[in-house]
Amino acid sequence: MTLKLEDHKILMVDDDQHILDLLITVFEKEGFQNILTATNGAEALFITTQNNPHIILLDVMLPDTDGFTLCNKIRSETDVPILFLTAKTTDLDKLQGFSFGGDDYITKPFNPLEVVARVKAQLKRSTKIPSQYSRKRIYDFGFFNIDPNTGTLIVNGERVECPM
Repeated sequence: MTLKLEDHKILMVDDDQHILDLLITVFEKEGFQNILTATNGAEALFITTQNNPHIILLDVMLPDTDGFTLCNKIRSETDVPILFLTAKTTDLDKLQGFSFGGDDYITKPFNPLEVVARVKAQLKRSTKIPSQYSRKRIYDFGFFNIDPNTGTLIVNGERVECPM
């Protein structure tokens, strides 16, 4: 079953309270209700292990550690999507973020609605159940069956060729 927006737990990690407040406001207006925050790495790691968030927004420059190291620690415990949200903008920083296990890299200043869109995209992929077309599904109408996965028509137990 797919989770509703309000059911997803989002952990936002940033040492700037103004950024956290902005993101919380925008995410709540977009329907998210279960938002957790941390202002340092130790707190973020504790919240992650205790609350199992569905996604993490992670700053790179934290007072007690860097986000890359923290990402690596989180990755040893879970595959939760991690989006870096940082002022570090060089190509090397971005490559480093991905090499430590980040799923996306957003630089400051940022558009808060773009951050929400990226979070929704990650959540859609990470919590998605298989579509109805990828499941084994056969429609049974008594004397005939249709298998939409293979395009097969079976009448009285015999496969019938259907020319195009």
